[in-house]
Amino acid sequence: MFYQQFHHGLDEGPLCDLPVLTNAMLVERFDDIVTNPDVHLPETRGFLTGMRPGELYRGHHCAAATGGTTGRSGVGWWDLATASP
Repeated sequence: MFYQQFHHGLDEGPLCDLPVLTNAMLVERFDDIVTNPDVHLPETRGFLTGMRPGELYRGHHCAAATGGTTGRSGVGWWDLATASP
């Protein structure tokens, strides 16, 4: 739903016309952007704060945070099964 709104009216244009998704927008709209409705920014940040090396988020997701050089630290997670070759 997020990308339908974010790219509204740009269906037929070239990729170079798509707007840039900034870190600030990603953090602000994290819960709308992620594809898993059970994942939310506050609990992801909580996990990252106390995680141990090699620990998986919810038992099967890798999670990481950016350094926050833009003012707000970004958060990402991915399914380990889809990231493996």
